[in-house]
Amino acid sequence: MKQLIIRMAVALLAAIALGASASAQVQPLDDAVISARSLNRGSQERQQVDDFVEALAGDLESAEPRIRQRARDRLLAPLQMPDASNAFRLAYSAALSPDLKSLASSSDPGVAMCALALAGSMGTESGATVLRDAIQSEQPAAIRYAAARGLGDMFSMPGGGALNESALQNVTQLMQESLEREEDILVAGRLALSLMSAPSNSPVSKQAIISVCRGMSEQVRRHRDSGLASDKVLGVLLTSIVDMRGEVTKLNVDRQVAVQAAEFAGNVLAFVGEELDEMKVEGLAGDAGSSMLASLASASEAVLVFAHGALKPGEQVHERIKPTVERAIEGGALGPAHGAIDEWIGEGGRLEGEPYRFNSKIFKTKG
Repeated sequence: MKQLIIRMAVALLAAIALGASASAQVQPLDDAVISARSLNRGSQERQQVDDFVEALAGDLESAEPRIRQRARDRLLAPLQMPDASNAFRLAYSAALSPDLKSLASSSDPGVAMCALALAGSMGTESGATVLRDAIQSEQPAAIRYAAARGLGDMFSMPGGGALNESALQNVTQLMQESLEREEDILVAGRLALSLMSAPSNSPVSKQAIISVCRGMSEQVRRHRDSGLASDKVLGVLLTSIVDMRGEVTKLNVDRQVAVQAAEFAGNVLAFVGEELDEMKVEGLAGDAGSSMLASLASASEAVLVFAHGALKPGEQVHERIKPTVERAIEGGALGPAHGAIDEWIGEGGRLEGEPYRFNSKIFKTKG
């Protein structure tokens, strides 16, 4: 009996090795195929694409991670070539997308993540559909995170890959809606990062920045009035507001972007005010998270100052929030910090006036 078990194990290992060596022997695609301007069905070049995908796609659902990841990497390689043409992307997508649709919903996270990485690298509407279904699903946060990262890979492609402007607009809207309702803060942060990855010359770069402001404003509201925030929440908010600071400090910043960035920063300041109150109640002044809170207040104020300068260049505004928040964190009085914050978001504050015209009630704090 023992010898039979050993023979069966050896046979199984040999079968695995044979399968692995078979996929390893698949010949890479010709450069001329990858850069081809047309790949018509029935052509020899198109058949080469179909054969390449068929030879490797089966290994994407292997139970052996090493085999699965090698197949993923080999399938990714042609898509990452700088001269991969849109015709090639579309032909590759037509061959691979049917497999990716089923693999992306696999109960094995490793299989699903491989599929989502490939979907994001294709730069096609079929790939976007696979990512959309995953980001809108009730799958674990790790899968939605992989979908958000895939959307970023697609979004950051020069020229949008094989996606036209209308398709890019749809992807942008999808990411904003997903960001607004996402319950996991790390997935939300990845969505915001993906939106910010749009090239500056992309036709949707402005829309993407505004989408971050709107989506992250919803995330801030989601985490207000929910007790003291975790370091994860503080870290994601800080990353996003620092990225936005980089946008509003650019020369000739778009006015709509400046207004939306100010709303985002205003929501973050309302969040900071509530966190200060919670820290006071819990007696946590000066704890580990307080340095991030101070940085969050400083970056938010910087966004407001730069946005205001772009919108109302003749009006001098000085930074007052950072020192008052730092003193409050160290155990000082909360009043000065709330007062400085309310100069922006309180009743009669700057964000109620022109050109913002926000209702201060959306920024209401506990102070």
